[in-house]
Amino acid sequence: MSLNAKGGSKVSVLLFIMVATVAIYIAIKIVPPYQEYYAMEDEVSTQLRMSTINSDEVILDDLYAKAQELELPVAKEDISLVHEEDGSIMFSMAWVREVDFRYGIKREFPFSIDFTTKAKNKE
Repeated sequence: MSLNAKGGSKVSVLLFIMVATVAIYIAIKIVPPYQEYYAMEDEVSTQLRMSTINSDEVILDDLYAKAQELELPVAKEDISLVHEEDGSIMFSMAWVREVDFRYGIKREFPFSIDFTTKAKNKE
């Protein structure tokens, strides 16, 4: 009976190691696209806070440059910055990041940043 207990313990440890390895592998594949998303979201927030200082063209150029730095699959035309009549600024941007797992398994992760801010009077 003690042999079964020892054998069961080894199986449990091996199973735990396999599950942990798979979880770490998936995390290594999935975390970078989310880091890119949060970095881009932070840049959008920063640029829109400076919307009273910079022109729309400068903001769009800076955001596109950041997207290129992060190697996001985004064209300049996919970045939208619209001034509403009430003075608010609406920003929109979307992209899809494909993650390639082993054995031909691929998954697409869609990301979008939609941001609205109240614009201050430009002088």
